[in-house]
Amino acid sequence: MKGLLALSVLCLIAKAEGDGRYPGGYTSISESVLKRGASTLVPKIVSKIKGVVIPGVNKSLFAIDPIRFDDVSIGNYDVSVLSGNGVQVTLNDMSNVIAHTNIMVNLKLIKCTGQIWATATGASYKAINQIVVDKDGNGKLQTVTRPGDFNVGDIQVHHKMNGFFCEAAGDVLHVVNAVVIDLIKNTLQEHLAGIIAKAVDVPSTFLIHEIEDPPALGFGKEKFQLDNSYLGVSYDGHRITHLHKGEFKSTLHPLESPLIPPPLRSSGERDVQFGFSDYMMNTLFDALFAEHVGESQLKVPFVKTIFDKECPKCPIVLKSTFGSPARQTFSQGMAQAHLTGINLQVAALRNTTVLPSGRETTEVFPLVTLSVNATAGVAFSLENGLDPLVNPVIKAAFSLQKFEQEVVLSHIGKIDMSDLTRDINTLLTSAFNTLNQKIPGLPLPAIAGVSLEKPVFSIDDRKLLLEADLMMPQYDVTPSIVII
Repeated sequence: MKGLLALSVLCLIAKAEGDGRYPGGYTSISESVLKRGASTLVPKIVSKIKGVVIPGVNKSLFAIDPIRFDDVSIGNYDVSVLSGNGVQVTLNDMSNVIAHTNIMVNLKLIKCTGQIWATATGASYKAINQIVVDKDGNGKLQTVTRPGDFNVGDIQVHHKMNGFFCEAAGDVLHVVNAVVIDLIKNTLQEHLAGIIAKAVDVPSTFLIHEIEDPPALGFGKEKFQLDNSYLGVSYDGHRITHLHKGEFKSTLHPLESPLIPPPLRSSGERDVQFGFSDYMMNTLFDALFAEHVGESQLKVPFVKTIFDKECPKCPIVLKSTFGSPARQTFSQGMAQAHLTGINLQVAALRNTTVLPSGRETTEVFPLVTLSVNATAGVAFSLENGLDPLVNPVIKAAFSLQKFEQEVVLSHIGKIDMSDLTRDINTLLTSAFNTLNQKIPGLPLPAIAGVSLEKPVFSIDDRKLLLEADLMMPQYDVTPSIVII
């Protein structure tokens, strides 16, 4: 689907409407993006109006064939985010030409035939698009036309009858004129709301679902789903505001998190903003801990350490169990993951044997067991990818910043602690490098034909913010705009 995704932003901090809780994250688009993209919406509206057919009329005094629009134009238009209301689509200086249509007038003594056509100028129309959130956190876009928001303008009806006597049948033709004017007015009144709703609602509802229900993250055989259901929507600050629950859960054992999200605040004029609180990341760490993800052995390629004496050139295995979930912090421009109470066993792999069945078995030689507390720095990057239909992802890369270790059990006798510190630092660094290749990225909604450019990550108190510009494609296919 080719569409310009209208994402959303939190521009005024407030607890989400409904359950009174703060969101775990938000998404955002500025009003300026909607104004830039509105030019792609108008040709769709014009095309849809031109395709409307007004049913014919068959009365005792006259009959009119089905009426079609020969030409439609919209002089100017605007898209604005109205505080407390929604996104307003305004169409001004609209005009149309009704094609020549056959008409029959019954004058009792004679039936006259001819053609009728019309022109309309000065029409205007407004519609409000609003996200409505139900009790289950599902968002749906609605297009609403308020009373008085449609002005039909000036409609002039023309006709040409066959024969002088028929042309002079003024009384009947005045009635015909009034009927045609009402037909045009009522048809436009009825169809404009539907046309805009169809152009906006259907793709928007699809993309809202994409934001609410992104693909699950897979860690090995385990999967973790981000519950990104809507808590509320705001239209303040010339931006659209979507507030998301932002809570990760195991797909096997989904549980509500007891953690409390912090208040979030955003500002700025970049096209798109994605905000994530530490709450969102910590619910993921809680779910990983509950499912014992990471409590398995990680093979580190050969690294020369003091353990090389016991097992020369052997790959190292790190077996870990966790005493508590990791904790993410965003503070003073730094993102850190804190791991405490790790029970880390270092072992070597040696004497690989191929069994008759073809399976390999490897002897594990235990070296040392440690109690470790570690702090990892987290660097974030945006990967757009080459395929415009593939979701861009936010990748996190971990790097060891500091750690403390205490020997619980040594299988190789007394160890020089300075050498051990150096080697554990090497092993943990190698382990993080291996994990960085396996950790999945957090998918963002796919924007067909549109890329996120000049991404900038910033870190504030308990919040990670990604800001970017929306870049339209430089080819002939013009994506349609979705205004939400």
